[in-house]
Amino acid sequence: MEKGEYEKLKAASHSCRNLLLWPVIEFALATAMRRSEILSLKWSHIDLGAGIATLPVTKNGTQRRVPLSISARNTLEQIPHESERPFTTTDYAIRQGWDRLVRRAEIKNLRLIDRDTGEAFTFQTWDELSYFKYQRYLKRYLRTIHSIDESVGRLLNWLDETGQADNTIVIYTSDQGFFLGEHGCFDKRFMYEESFQMRLLMRYPGSIPAGTVCDDMLCNVDFAPTFLDYAELPIPNYMQGLSARKVLEGNPPNNWPQIAYHRYWLHRGPDHNAYSHYGIRDQRYKLIYWYNDGFDLPGTNAGGQNKEWELFDCENDPLELFNVAEDPAYVEIRATMLGKLTAKMAEIGDEPAH
Repeated sequence: MEKGEYEKLKAASHSCRNLLLWPVIEFALATAMRRSEILSLKWSHIDLGAGIATLPVTKNGTQRRVPLSISARNTLEQIPHESERPFTTTDYAIRQGWDRLVRRAEIKNLRLIDRDTGEAFTFQTWDELSYFKYQRYLKRYLRTIHSIDESVGRLLNWLDETGQADNTIVIYTSDQGFFLGEHGCFDKRFMYEESFQMRLLMRYPGSIPAGTVCDDMLCNVDFAPTFLDYAELPIPNYMQGLSARKVLEGNPPNNWPQIAYHRYWLHRGPDHNAYSHYGIRDQRYKLIYWYNDGFDLPGTNAGGQNKEWELFDCENDPLELFNVAEDPAYVEIRATMLGKLTAKMAEIGDEPAH
């Protein structure tokens, strides 16, 4: 970062530098824009043992030694030490620190520079900055997904060209779905459809007919038993899931479970501030209980927030916009779903909070 650009950043954040102090201002800026900006802070400026940073530039143009905040020290201890290379971090404390810094600064003095293109961005309002960050994040995410799609295609083509497609199982899935603004959310964790549903695509010409669609419900705990089954390896009895091989091949057992269970326990964790909840979904309905308590488990924060039930008719309301938990027309449905939820929790040994 050139001195002129740094001076403008200093001018924008001078009045609030006491929050996380100068050592984190530069790389917090990079995190706020998803690592797109130019940095100059290096490990040679940091003495973690003493908890001190010697700054390359200060307000009066001379070097200054300042103490590192606890959150900044904890973050820096987790970053690989490459002494002469600028660094960035996605640590939550730094992101929050940057938000506090810029919120107390003058938005019109803020100038962000793309380190790849050199393009500079300025903003007249906080709404403009929010829109910019969201669009930048969304487009980069979608470009990443597109590149994965292209790479999978290259892999499939290679298997075809080398004659290995018929005896190779290719599986495309993920740990969860992802919000891209739906319900006002991003990331995952919540039990709404965009996050709850996981893509599962498989190609195995010898067993799975091309173009088939499986309408039965699978859970991620079914993945490992399924993969072991296809590999003709024993499935340990401690696994909760079931092999979905027959389901995928178009011959589902009559007793195949048509419900999926979800629990997020890390109540108001430091990285996401997501509230704890659990629930089930069958082929049509979804019942969620927001119990909002960390039970003093490691990584959680204090509960006590209002508890709430949500019930969605996913056939009539696929976007999950209308909570019908208190709708008299759904009294019997809610009771049935609650029975299924309680039974599933007892089956897997999960302790209910309702």
